[in-house]
Amino acid sequence: MPFIRRCSTQSNLRVRVLASRALTGLVSNEKLPTVLLNIGSELPCMESQIPASSFPSSLLNPSNGTVCTNYNSIHGMLLQLCSLLDANCRNLADFTKKEKILGDLFQVLVKHSWIASPKMCPCPILNCSFIRVLDHMLSIAQTGHVSENFFPIRSLLWKLCTECLDVAGSFGVSYYDPTVAELRGQAIISYFSCVLQASKDGMEEVLQKTQAHLLLDLKLLNLPGTRETFVAVEERLVSSLSDSSYEVRLATLKWLLKFLKSAESFSDVHQSSSAIGIIQQWSKPNLQETMVKLLDSEKYHRCKYYILRILFTWNLQQFQKLGNQNSADITYVGNLDDDSMSQFWGKLLSLYNITRHKKSREALICCMALCVKKFSSLLTSSVLSYMEEKTSKSCESCQLERSAHLYGSITHFVNLIKEHSSSSEPVSKRNAAAESIIASGLLEQAELIGSCVLSNEIPAGLSGSCFEPKEAVNMYGHQLLEIWFTCIMLLEDEDDGIRQWLALNVQKCFSSKASGRSFHAVGVPMQVEKVIELSFGYLSSIFGHWIDYFDHLLQWVINVANYVTSKGDIVRQVFDKEIDNHHEEKQLICQICCSHLEQLPISKSWLADGPIKQRFTNYLFNWRKRFCNQLTYFAKDHIENLGGVDWIVGAGNHKDAFLPIYANLLGFYALSNCMINGNIEDSMLLLTEVDEIGKTIDPFLRNPLISNLYLLVVNLHERKVGATAGMLACKFIDDSIWDGFDPYFLLR
Repeated sequence: MPFIRRCSTQSNLRVRVLASRALTGLVSNEKLPTVLLNIGSELPCMESQIPASSFPSSLLNPSNGTVCTNYNSIHGMLLQLCSLLDANCRNLADFTKKEKILGDLFQVLVKHSWIASPKMCPCPILNCSFIRVLDHMLSIAQTGHVSENFFPIRSLLWKLCTECLDVAGSFGVSYYDPTVAELRGQAIISYFSCVLQASKDGMEEVLQKTQAHLLLDLKLLNLPGTRETFVAVEERLVSSLSDSSYEVRLATLKWLLKFLKSAESFSDVHQSSSAIGIIQQWSKPNLQETMVKLLDSEKYHRCKYYILRILFTWNLQQFQKLGNQNSADITYVGNLDDDSMSQFWGKLLSLYNITRHKKSREALICCMALCVKKFSSLLTSSVLSYMEEKTSKSCESCQLERSAHLYGSITHFVNLIKEHSSSSEPVSKRNAAAESIIASGLLEQAELIGSCVLSNEIPAGLSGSCFEPKEAVNMYGHQLLEIWFTCIMLLEDEDDGIRQWLALNVQKCFSSKASGRSFHAVGVPMQVEKVIELSFGYLSSIFGHWIDYFDHLLQWVINVANYVTSKGDIVRQVFDKEIDNHHEEKQLICQICCSHLEQLPISKSWLADGPIKQRFTNYLFNWRKRFCNQLTYFAKDHIENLGGVDWIVGAGNHKDAFLPIYANLLGFYALSNCMINGNIEDSMLLLTEVDEIGKTIDPFLRNPLISNLYLLVVNLHERKVGATAGMLACKFIDDSIWDGFDPYFLLR
């Protein structure tokens, strides 16, 4: 250990750092107090303030005026203290021993605090290192229980940090000095740590500040000068946010984000007069405006990222507390006027188009979601008013223009979310999409709009891009379905974190206040697969009467059934699989959709006698034909690709063949059920496609699931039109026929 300690005071900076780290493994818990006190005692004392110019490269011993040590030695000792405190002392299980170490060491360091003063010690590296030692001690004093050393350490650290932050002219240099920038960056971190201390567990969002410390804050207010000190925190925060130093701005923004995420857990009563309370009182009217201004002036992308995250966190918290209610003393997106809202939205769009930094673009999407939360609420109110004919003729034109703008903004956002949710996008983008979906509030709007959508026409492809009053509710409903289906797609993401977080938040939509429907207790975790199933059940209960929802389900099934794996060598297939980041839930979703298609009331009501029956019948015929064509095309193509190779237990058991074959056949079966149960005319026309499918999929019928599903299709037509099982192109193996086969086996 003596050798390593000597190395830690060498002139080479890298050697000093490495030696200090190596020291941590050599000091036992029993020797730790002695070693720390010995190192602290070796630091030079200065009983009187000596001008910095009198010792440019060495320090004078205050007792006899002789040179006692140099800057490198002091720096090495401070590095040793930092390493031992952070690695050894922090992890001590004995809180009493930890308390004694901090108390004894603090008494020693107080005598050497001049090292942290730029006026008395003109070396930014030493100033920064001493500040860092005290910062470690403060953070250790806050762990476990209230420490009696907390306030003495905090008081000294606060004083020294304040002096270091005002250090700009203390060193007399006109050029940029990275050591001064590092000092001021560390000083602002430690300064705000005196208000709220970050934890050391690596979680940036988690902060450690007990209610007991807040109570002690109130006691501290009774001391002379303390209240003025707390008030100065607000001034320091405002000035640091616009500081000329990038390091200071970045550290301040990071701390402010942590503060917002943690301060919600503290009682307003305890915060009213504390530093925390002062910052919160400043935030209510000023934070939104300040961050928007900084967004215009900031040039560094990391600072911009934290500004955007602060805006997102702040506004999300206010929406959760206040909803869309106006609050005179709080400024946030929810109570901005139309002009301010339009400017903010335009700013976000402009930044998104010019920003190339990945994390900043993701944060911009999240901020857009907060704007959409307000837009969706306004558009819902507008659409419902129009449906109830409450809008007067005089303001109808103005209202229509405003609604068209809101709809355009929501549509743009939905398209961005769909782009970010793609399976080929990185996990951070998909996570931002999931976070934005929940924050936007669009999922909750479905229930309000669902009862108003109109089923007047058979879907004929993409809806018009022009916002028309008569089609407003249906156009809006389409966007709500798009965001819901994108959300469900993310629920099958392969990243467990995204799936579980999103599933927990989607559950909150299943408890409906508007209609009294309740699918599950809010906040109770469920399996993600169950949440997917409940999501479709929820949508069917809202949009089950809407033909466009029926069409969306069919589109989802045919997209799943069109799943084709990559061709080429095995290496290419492996890499293509890696960019498909969605969990293997395609078969489950296909079965859910087909099950709902059979049960939706729209098919029964539209197939009843009426003027629209024939058009709806033709619509079902066309969709049924699409499934038939896609099934036969895939089956023929797959057999050709096998090149005559006899796959083990039949081609239907090939991993790339089962999903497309079964999904297409299931869609065909579900539509056949709807048509036959609806008593359509000319039912004999249905037989041709059944026979064609039987001949095409003959090589796949050795798979019992495929063969039993096809047998259900045959029996369904047999009951209706008198066809027989003789139309099968192959003979089933007796063992493959299952009594009571359920085509929706994953739902049981």
